[in-house]
Amino acid sequence: MKYTPIPLVAMAASMAAASLTQQCSGTAVNEGGNFFCGAVQHILYQGIGGSGSYEAVKSMSATGECQKETKTFSGPLAPLDEG
Repeated sequence: MKYTPIPLVAMAASMAAASLTQQCSGTAVNEGGNFFCGAVQHILYQGIGGSGSYEAVKSMSATGECQKETKTFSGPLAPLDEG
């Protein structure tokens, strides 16, 4: 059995977070809880297309109870092309 000391795990997590925040080339701006830090030139999507299903929230009561319905998707851009 192999054990990893907790300080090493915490340090690795800290370094990962620091490298992610360093990708911002400008000043980060908080707009409604979403942080933006610069223009995006390209977006690459992977793993889209195919078929499947998920449970979508149809309605919610005043007590927070959700009514759900099964939604299916399929096609070359699924599920991004849902309308």
